[in-house]
Amino acid sequence: MHKTNNSYNKNNSKNNKNKIDVKKLFSDIGTVANVLGKILTTSKSVVDELQNQNGILYVFDTNALMNDPNLISIPKRNSSYIVPIVVLEELDKLKLDKNRSQKASNAIRTINKSNVRIEKYSEHALPKDFDMRNNDNKILATAMKFSNKNVVIVTDDNNLKNKAKSQNIKYMSSSEFKRSKN
Repeated sequence: MHKTNNSYNKNNSKNNKNKIDVKKLFSDIGTVANVLGKILTTSKSVVDELQNQNGILYVFDTNALMNDPNLISIPKRNSSYIVPIVVLEELDKLKLDKNRSQKASNAIRTINKSNVRIEKYSEHALPKDFDMRNNDNKILATAMKFSNKNVVIVTDDNNLKNKAKSQNIKYMSSSEFKRSKN
């Protein structure tokens, strides 16, 4: 019995050395997953940047997506699509309007299914005399974050077109976007 006990103690001692701390393991796995997630996100950003050095960044306005939610499903070569966060907020409010709820819901569903980038605006992108409480100005500020790129606002709002023009940002209507080759 004594030999068995020593043998058990040796085996038990070996088992303690090989014993896995499950909490630490899951913590380590979580850390690795976070790091891998950051690497993948960074890699995607780098790939997006490389692909869009000569491409076009299309920034979509609320009314363009209300008029035709499928705009963001039209493939364009060497281009990326951006929906400003303020557009999502406007669409969310429009869902409550019984006359526009179906169009707003369709636009939201299409955005959800698509491969668009959702972007916040930069308060510092516009001149100080632009009121940042105005949603058109927030959309313009989102586009201006990318003013060093080939950025185009897709809008059917004439006043937003005027504001874009004042800041040397290109724009086009939703019908022009559909007709364009790229």
